[in-house]
Amino acid sequence: MRRLTLIANLPLPAPSPAAPAGYTIRPYSDADVPDLARLQYASYDPGIAYDTVEEALQDYEATFAGAYGEIWPDATLVAVAPDGSLAAAILTVRQAPWDETPAGPFVIELYSGRSHRRLGLARTLLHRAAETVAGAGLTTIALRVDEPNLPARALYESLGFKPWRPPESQAG
Repeated sequence: MRRLTLIANLPLPAPSPAAPAGYTIRPYSDADVPDLARLQYASYDPGIAYDTVEEALQDYEATFAGAYGEIWPDATLVAVAPDGSLAAAILTVRQAPWDETPAGPFVIELYSGRSHRRLGLARTLLHRAAETVAGAGLTTIALRVDEPNLPARALYESLGFKPWRPPESQAG
């Protein structure tokens, strides 16, 4: 599946939206890691992100150990549902480890649990993470999205994200 790398200038347009009624947004804690893995696994059809919940748990241990870059704790946030369960999350690293990504902060995951979609949680989380990045004096934030994921692309485009290409592919 083709993935697009998108980048946005900071600050993002419009003020950060409030969390939906009853939901709270907070930085992740180490105790959240297993629940984050389970939430992401349950958020997608099998085989999209992971084949098994055990695979998700192993990958999340590696993620928080730095396999995909240094986690930025204040820009790695969770949305907590009224019942206290995790509803959505954004995982941000200070710099992605992949060659063909822009320098600077990078969102490696952004997802909402199936029963918490279309509430504005992803928009709120992305805004809050971007505010943290901007507050550190940085001017961009980037992410990747599967090209056919039109709802996610629409969200990102509404927030000013544009396609990014490595500098050498821009010449010519």
